[in-house]
Amino acid sequence: MIESLSTETVHQALKEWQQGATPQGPFDNLLLFQQQLAKGSTSMRTATNQVLQNALDCLATENAEGCKILELRFAEGRAAHQVAVMLAMAEGTVWRKQSEAIQRLTEIIRVREEHAREERLSRFADRIETATYTHLLGRGAHLLSLEQQFMQPGPPWQIAIEGMGGIGKTSLAHMLSRRLLGNARWQDFAWVSVRQAIFNGGGAIKEIDQPILTSEELIEELIRQLTGEEKDKAPLVYPQKVALLKELLHARPHLIVIDNLETLTDQEALMESLRWLANPTKFLLTTRYSHFHTAGLYHFAVPELTAKDSLALMRQEARLHNTPGVEEAEDDELMPIFAAVGGNPLALRLVVGQLHAQGLTRVLADLRDARGRKTTEMYAYVYRRAWQELDENARKVFLLMPLAVDGGGEFEYLVEMGALGGLSYGQISDGLDELVQRNLVDSRGDLQQRRYSIHGLTRTFLQREVLGWQNGN
Repeated sequence: MIESLSTETVHQALKEWQQGATPQGPFDNLLLFQQQLAKGSTSMRTATNQVLQNALDCLATENAEGCKILELRFAEGRAAHQVAVMLAMAEGTVWRKQSEAIQRLTEIIRVREEHAREERLSRFADRIETATYTHLLGRGAHLLSLEQQFMQPGPPWQIAIEGMGGIGKTSLAHMLSRRLLGNARWQDFAWVSVRQAIFNGGGAIKEIDQPILTSEELIEELIRQLTGEEKDKAPLVYPQKVALLKELLHARPHLIVIDNLETLTDQEALMESLRWLANPTKFLLTTRYSHFHTAGLYHFAVPELTAKDSLALMRQEARLHNTPGVEEAEDDELMPIFAAVGGNPLALRLVVGQLHAQGLTRVLADLRDARGRKTTEMYAYVYRRAWQELDENARKVFLLMPLAVDGGGEFEYLVEMGALGGLSYGQISDGLDELVQRNLVDSRGDLQQRRYSIHGLTRTFLQREVLGWQNGN
């Protein structure tokens, strides 16, 4: 779907055929238009007209008369009554045939645009992460917001998609990359990921034996993708490699995705390197941790899916895997799943995947009581590393969070609750800062006041599974 293209858009472009240069044109967002500029069109007007002419040439092979009417009306600027006389037809017929020709011309441009975009995407097919979704639900507004940040010519140069494990950061980055790559402004593209686990449709998470990258190895991988240079054949030392990459990325805008930033061994060193590599190149990062202290980094926290979108995802997943009973179930039959795991897409898919072999009552009981291999693997994937890295104070504040109401609790309320357990004002403040940075706790509100809350899955986790971790199990 190409939202910016319509019969009205094409009609406007035709009407502007003989006008001079304009600051903004009707085809500015089309890859076809941008390709014409890249080929050396002398102005935006000539690029727009060339897109129209190429489409008119196609139209002429199937509707020569309609093509002739459009050329006479717009390329030559003749009035409808003049065209009627020239073609020996009624003026009303000219208007009707013109409308029909514009509709068909729009379809031709749409098909050519879709082909151009698919051709461009195929060029990067071996680099972009394989999609783990069939249709991304509930993320339309998020995609639009992020796309606007990338398409503006200035900063931010680094944009981080942040959130807890399983919330859909990589899926959002994948869809966003596909949308952005439809724009010719990006000279090239690279995607670097160190995924530590994958989800299968049976409701399980499988670990991947893949080494964690250093920032130096990541730079080498970027050079390999962008220049075709093999890592083991590169004679350059690391500073030379950084200089080569800097020259490349500063010359023309590139789109670079670094997925699972938290898996890198030296994140701070990498973040500093990215600052020097950016502009006009832009970096898209996905991470479980919010690097609030990093200068110039734009933060986008991925929220949970709403109840409506969660139900739609469950049914979509069931339809994809032919899971019995789920797609036809009433909303109130599926809502206990949402109540247990919230709007975490991975958790929702894992639960539906287990319904092939187990009843919903048993699956929900396993979630609540932290029983069964698939359930414990899910909790470990989402929370284990973060829990291990929390200091003792942050753990105590984390365990306090289920006392907050579903809509979240204000800081003063949490201080009161913490005091009952011997936690001071400073301990609550420091603990919340760390938990928010690790996206284990959500902080929402306005300039004056914030409310702190946890996801539904986190609430279920804290009520049972974490007790075993505290005891060293």
